[in-house]
Amino acid sequence: MHSIFDFVNYGYLGTHESFSKRFSKVIEQKSNQHRRSETLELLRRLTHPFQMRRLKTDPNILPDLPEKIDLLDMVELTAEQKRLYAAVQDEFRSTMNMSRCHSMNHGFERRGHIFAMLERTRRICSHPLCLDPAQLPAACRALAIPSSAAASGKTTRLFELLDEILPAG
Repeated sequence: MHSIFDFVNYGYLGTHESFSKRFSKVIEQKSNQHRRSETLELLRRLTHPFQMRRLKTDPNILPDLPEKIDLLDMVELTAEQKRLYAAVQDEFRSTMNMSRCHSMNHGFERRGHIFAMLERTRRICSHPLCLDPAQLPAACRALAIPSSAAASGKTTRLFELLDEILPAG
């Protein structure tokens, strides 16, 4: 909070050291609840005029918000995406087998491998170029990934939607 206020309104809350002594340490301590609540209230009074946060639940905002509309749109992976996706899964299987055989802490490593695989497949599903070339499965590293929108089902659909939306203003 101090760094934000110091950037926006330099010196308003004092130096970082004085802010820490006057507010942070008092608020973080649990022994004197009365002093803690007084300090929190003082900090609120000092910062409230500068905060413009509005919540969706605020009765003044609710009339301004339109109803949320969810439109599900399914897209197919391109052939390139399917090939990369399958290669990542195959590489993951071999990594898991190696970890199972050679790791002393397979349970912990397994979680890391799963998260890495999920992140790679998520990126492939967005667009193959979202995946760092160093993270490509070994079987696919020599192949050139198309840099066009057509290399991704999602990107193709995005451009179709833009073609509909932009002319409508």
